[in-house]
Amino acid sequence: MDENNMNQGFPENPDGYQAAPNNGEYANYNADPNGNAYGGYNADPNGNAYGSYNADPNMGGYADYNADAGNGGYVQPEMNAYGDQVPYQVPAPKKKKGGKIALISLIAVVLVAAIVAVVFFLVRKTPEEVIKSSIKKTITDTVDKSPVEEATGISEFSDDKMDFDVDMTVNSIYQMDGIAGSNLDLNGAFEKQSDNSYNMNLNGTLSIADQALSASVYCVDRVIYFELPELYNDVFKMDLASMMDALDTSDLDTDTQNKVKELYEKYMTPANEDLKKAISFDKVGNVTVENHNGDSVSCKQYTVTLPTADVKAYVTALCNYLNAYASEFITDEQLESADITRSDLAQIFNYVPTYYGMLFSRDFVLNVYVKHNEVVKLGMDYKFTVLNAEASLAVDFMGTDSPADDIYAVLSVTKDEEELASVTISDKSENGKGSYTKKLEETVVVNGETTATLTQNSSFVKSTNAFESHMTVSAAEQPVFAYDLTGSLKDINKGKSYTVAIDSLKVTNGDSTVYADLSGEIKLGDLGAEIKAPDSSKNVIDYTEMTDDYMQNNMNTDNLEKIVSAWKKALGSSADIKDDISLGDLTSSDIDLGDISDIEDDSEMVVDSADIDDQDYSGIKMSGDSYTIAIKDPSGYDRGYADDSEVDIYNDKYNVYYTLTPDCDKEKECENFKAYFDYLGEDGKVVDEKMEQVTGANGQTLDCYVINSEVYGTNTRDYYYFYPVNDKDYLVVNVNVWADGEGEEVKADITAIADELVNDQVIDIQK
Repeated sequence: MDENNMNQGFPENPDGYQAAPNNGEYANYNADPNGNAYGGYNADPNGNAYGSYNADPNMGGYADYNADAGNGGYVQPEMNAYGDQVPYQVPAPKKKKGGKIALISLIAVVLVAAIVAVVFFLVRKTPEEVIKSSIKKTITDTVDKSPVEEATGISEFSDDKMDFDVDMTVNSIYQMDGIAGSNLDLNGAFEKQSDNSYNMNLNGTLSIADQALSASVYCVDRVIYFELPELYNDVFKMDLASMMDALDTSDLDTDTQNKVKELYEKYMTPANEDLKKAISFDKVGNVTVENHNGDSVSCKQYTVTLPTADVKAYVTALCNYLNAYASEFITDEQLESADITRSDLAQIFNYVPTYYGMLFSRDFVLNVYVKHNEVVKLGMDYKFTVLNAEASLAVDFMGTDSPADDIYAVLSVTKDEEELASVTISDKSENGKGSYTKKLEETVVVNGETTATLTQNSSFVKSTNAFESHMTVSAAEQPVFAYDLTGSLKDINKGKSYTVAIDSLKVTNGDSTVYADLSGEIKLGDLGAEIKAPDSSKNVIDYTEMTDDYMQNNMNTDNLEKIVSAWKKALGSSADIKDDISLGDLTSSDIDLGDISDIEDDSEMVVDSADIDDQDYSGIKMSGDSYTIAIKDPSGYDRGYADDSEVDIYNDKYNVYYTLTPDCDKEKECENFKAYFDYLGEDGKVVDEKMEQVTGANGQTLDCYVINSEVYGTNTRDYYYFYPVNDKDYLVVNVNVWADGEGEEVKADITAIADELVNDQVIDIQK
């Protein structure tokens, strides 16, 4: 039985009528002569599954009349399995010959029924659970079987304490002979605090030509200290609160941050929630698929569907959020410097959802194929109607011990049934008793020509913990980059720490040219490093109070000159170091706070969606000086957005935008509508435009500006109906329509659309 599908029938009795007690799966002695599985002794002649001895013929499945609860029946006398009262009493059966066998049969059926009921109700999974658990198990199996995990138990490392220590030696650098023997020592420690913040120490020393330059950074209780011991005897302190006081925070004040947060909550929080809710998980059924290796695989097919209409609603919300943000926080001067007007920017945000609908007219459906609670195949095909192009994704998981041991993926894009480009990935690993090997190949093909390839071969010997990895990247079938890595794992304290010993890491051009040759060790895990503040005997200087005079007068200039001189000689002619060093360049404390003040700190913009109700646009009205306008959404239309100046509705045919335009200049508005196509460049052009008049269903005559255009090779049409609110204000109704495919004509009628969308049955002006 498929435990994931409550509607699927139970397997048939393989042995049929009168199966022996111990012969055949689940077959009971004197089973139902019709072959119904689980049929007990003298089961219900109507073939109801799980019918026990002399079961109530009206009860159907799971009915165990007067089953002994002590024998595992889960059914009380006078009640069926669901707790309903049995409507009448059936006379107790008379004793027969072979009563012991019958009793054993009865108990067996009751036990099986009880077990299956528990599995059915408690263990079975929804399609969403099956898909998520299968993907998780496929990934987890791969991670758990990795050589690093097996050897070190890295998944058990603490999240509260993590240290690292890197000690790397430069054996050679391309065209820098003097740098051989240089060393980089970098170590750090992180420790989580009770308030979920982290204390840390970071220390680094770079030694070139026997001259070292060091730096240390400490973060203790939200105060940052740093040292440059070769250059200064003092310790510098930066209190985060003091730093913020030193900045020009006119654009980052609390009121501004709250307004940005409110905008996000208004537009994006409900959009995020709606998009998550729109995803559906469904079971298709049992299927047989063929994988890349040519093997036929029997599995279960599921689908994950994201409706394109919901994605479009999300895109609409995003554009409305960006438009509102731009209106509130982007100045006219900033727009002018970008050579764009505010009206142009609003038009761009207005059109993006429309063109999303043109490109993505179909739902996104991912097929997931599952066997033994692991993914064996993923597949998705998506056709772009307007481009006559199609994108396809297929991922096969074909490993023997674990599906993810052998993965083949291909993503391709075709147009007019000809492949434009493809990316293929083959990832094979073998986790044997003594070794682990992995081979990765990636290929990019454009217009039938191989443009790039990547190959990587890795191995790990379990007895010695030695590893090797070799990778080559090629362009136009010629190697351009490669690395060769050899080393081993050592000093393993499983579940806590380990060391990666790098015997050699060479970076080359894929041939004889060596760009870099390094060796060294990297230690990871809880290494016992202590996190503490700097030496208390040292003088602590607040960085915000430092002056250029202090920095220049207190710097150890002799050390600086020795370091720079030695490094310049070691690095050689390839290093771009000036002969004359300006100490002012190195010691100036001047900071362009104007630039810093432009940084957006979005740490305060984190929104907990659980605290915010979903936005309901259905009751929102537009408002003018002395009136309000309510849009009564026609049947079949959904709202993408609404505020006091705009209502957006859409369905599979049209995108409709009702925009309140006070003091409307029709000629100027028409120019703004047409100007949008300038931003599409070669992807869009206006074929023709004209002002027409149309009489709607209520007898009202309206001006309607019509733009016929071609966008991404597909014919489109925009109707702009000017619906008068009074003698100066208009409700502009933009209806966007596109053809079904490339080369086809737009199917739309100016009067029919007006009758449907632009009339007093839809537009309710309340003065």
